[in-house]
Amino acid sequence: MLENAIFAELCKNREVGEFFFWGIKDGKEIDFIVSRGENLLPREVKVAASKIRRSALRYFRECYKPPRIICLALEGSGKTNKIFEVRYPWEGIT
Repeated sequence: MLENAIFAELCKNREVGEFFFWGIKDGKEIDFIVSRGENLLPREVKVAASKIRRSALRYFRECYKPPRIICLALEGSGKTNKIFEVRYPWEGIT
């Protein structure tokens, strides 16, 4: 349900640009990749930040070098470092 709400917000926000799902054969996946110019901005959606599968996010970061990875979660907001940020969904998708 939360992913559907985020999808609807991305569809409404025309400034976001193009977005898509990303996944590879070994099961690593990221819910939304927002394409902005030459940057690919990963957005993972979870009810709880503790459920984040960081292996997919690390792999994506190694391959595509995004400036920042954002996880949108209802529980556990605020756990951040230089590359990875956890936000509440209403704090902004982009």
